[in-house]
Parts: sequence; C-alpha cells; structure tokens
Amino acid sequence: MRSMLVGVVILAANAKPNLSESASQKYPAKALAFDDYLGGMGLGWVGRPASILQNNLQRLDLILFCFAIQYTTCQHSCPRDRTRLVRNILKEKVYPLYQETKTQMPEKCPFSPERDKYLIQEEHKVMEYMSKWYCNFCGKGFYTEMHLDLHFDNRHPEYTRQDASSICYADYCDIMRCDVLAGNLHPDFWEVSLCLEEDMKDLANDCEKYLSDCLPAGATKNSTEYITMKLYDGICSYLTCKKYWETPVKKYNTILSGHSLHIDIIDMFIDVHIIDLRAD
Repeated sequence: MRSMLVGVVILAANAKPNLSESASQKYPAKALAFDDYLGGMGLGWVGRPASILQNNLQRLDLILFCFAIQYTTCQHSCPRDRTRLVRNILKEKVYPLYQETKTQMPEKCPFSPERDKYLIQEEHKVMEYMSKWYCNFCGKGFYTEMHLDLHFDNRHPEYTRQDASSICYADYCDIMRCDVLAGNLHPDFWEVSLCLEEDMKDLANDCEKYLSDCLPAGATKNSTEYITMKLYDGICSYLTCKKYWETPVKKYNTILSGHSLHIDIIDMFIDVHIIDLRAD
C-alpha cells in the first residue's frame, strides 16, 4: 500500500506541475496534517531534506491533502457523503408525508429540497446502473457517484447554491444520527454507559425546533397533526439514550474509512485528475 500511495502522490504531482505557490506554503495547517499522515507510513516531508518526493509533494494543491486524510471533510465545508446520507433519509422518511397529505413543505423548512446546496448538481446526475454514472453537464462517465461528485467539485463548482437561503444538509447530522445510520458508530459499552439524557434532550429540542418550521401553512388540522407525529416519530423520537442506536431507516454506508478509502484515493486520481487532464 505504501508504494501504491507514493506512486499516486508522484503521479498526481506531475499532473499539475506549474502551480505558482507550493501547497505547503498555501495551506500550512493541512501540510502538517498530511505530513503526520505520511509520517506514520515513513513518507513525511514537512521539515525534511529536499528530495524528488518532496518536490513533487510541494506541487500538490489542497485536493491531495483531502484525499490522503479524508475525502469529504476538508474538501469543502459541506461534506457530500454526509449531505447525501441526510438527503436519503429525507427522501425516505420526510418528503413522502407531504405527498400523502397533498401539502407542500414550506420554503423556510431547513430540509426543503429547494434549499439543498447541491440541488442543481444532483439534478444533473444520471445513473445508468450502480457502477456507471454520468455528468449531464458535459456527458462524462464515472464508476461511482462519489467520483461524479468529485468531478462536479473540479469542473462544475459554479452549479452549487451559494445564496443565503441555501442549506448544507450535513449540518443536521447531529439530529439525523448520521454516524449511527451509516454504520460508523456502534453502541459499545462506554458509548451507552456515558450517554446523558440531558444532552439528548438538547438535541431533541433542536430537532423539534427545526421540524416546527416544516409544518405546511394552510393545511387541515388532521394533516398538520399527522405530519407532526410522523416527523417526530421518524427523527426526533430517536434522540434518547435508549433509542439513539436504533436504525429506523435503511443504512446508507457512504462515509468512507480504512482500506476502502485508500483504494478510492487511487481511483479518484486516475479517473478525475488524469482523464480530465487529457480532456482539457
């Protein structure tokens, strides 16, 4: 794995040889973090003598740090994987309620699809099958949705909503229990034993406050009560120490970790940085 990562690092560095400012100068905090990551593998570069690897690494921009540390969390302030997980929960548990009652979700609701930061890009995704995705802006094909998301970041960033009303769904991962539903957090002894109902109560209060903005205006009393009950049962009711670890909806394992992340790092560089570079 070490030799594979070195190869990817050098290959990616050579793909962008003319940056005017080294990545370590441009992003010193992330350079140190990346050095720690590679240092554990015997590959660190910050503060070390110059070498071919060092010179190549210094040409990398922020995106390499993000892949080597964690694809989504430093790529931008609104991680796509966590956003996608929340979006999938909303599609399964929330949006159908308005169809059933023939009402409309108000625009002030933080979960309104019209406020989704990535709405335009999401509407331009085409899935032929699970391992074949297309960008409907330019027609390029990718093996996974994550590769397509990366392509959007690199090639079509202008199609994200940046206005004041736009919402990053990932900001609501605390009440949506993203880590639990994605299978990244498990109820071990200490997690369960140290759970405080006071903390859960604060989360539940926040949840109810957000959902109160999602009640449709002008709806009948029965419709309003039905939506209120379903929203609470589907989301807020799980914010207790007893129910926090339950999984009421399908798991969406989109948050990457461990060896799968390393393989995806390699795939992403090959699919995006090399193929896209040739297309320019």
